[in-house]
Amino acid sequence: MARKKKFGVKTMNKMLQNRAYIGEYLHGDIVVEGGMPALVDEETFEKVQRKFAENKR
Repeated sequence: MARKKKFGVKTMNKMLQNRAYIGEYLHGDIVVEGGMPALVDEETFEKVQRKFAENKR
């Protein structure tokens, strides 16, 4: 059943910072790089992270 609710800015921010999109799998304290298929290349992901850092100031 689909939710009929729009997601907000906080949800979008969380998605854009989720390293799973570059293929990292996190289980407890263990990080497995390439542990899942990457949906975004690492260069694009890092570019977004730099923008977050710039906007934080």
